[in-house]
Amino acid sequence: MRTTDVMPCFAVGASQHKGIGGSAPIITYTRGTEIVDETPDAWAIRGTLEVGGHKFDTIERAGGYVALKPGTYMAFMESSKNSGSWTDAAGKAIKAKDAAATPGAKFTGRRQLRPQHNQTNSKGVKAAILVHAGNKPSHFLGCIGVGEKSAAGIEKSGTSVATMFKLLGGFTEGKAVYLKVVGERPPATKPVAP
Repeated sequence: MRTTDVMPCFAVGASQHKGIGGSAPIITYTRGTEIVDETPDAWAIRGTLEVGGHKFDTIERAGGYVALKPGTYMAFMESSKNSGSWTDAAGKAIKAKDAAATPGAKFTGRRQLRPQHNQTNSKGVKAAILVHAGNKPSHFLGCIGVGEKSAAGIEKSGTSVATMFKLLGGFTEGKAVYLKVVGERPPATKPVAP
């Protein structure tokens, strides 16, 4: 493991140390070579994600997006502040545009993993590479989607991510796990089919 690619353990809060030191859950993400085409500009590569003896199918947006280098990263569980769903006081789903006018409206952020790395995007800002739910290449910007293989990408992603967190001992905001990335980063240009 290259130490320049991961966050040092002393930067992790005491409440996040449970299991660190050999017994923390380890997720292994292995990149494949199969391409998933959505449009000429939205494509991804397939792979697998293994945790707790269970294997999930994955897609990772390709085509010049920042991607994790091979190696092992500390990753934190978090709820997204930008992506998720709105509900009314009774728990019924509502549209985001209706939230301000709905009494008791509540936002629930999407549950995701945020690997700690030092890679930057074209603007020199730390790239937001995440592991989260989604179904097709355009649902991701260099991120990794977890689910079951489908013709368009993956399906049952929401339930697959929930199962992933269950296999990691349950979702807890800020909980640390390890993410091992195997395989070279996706190509910037789509390979030509033979």
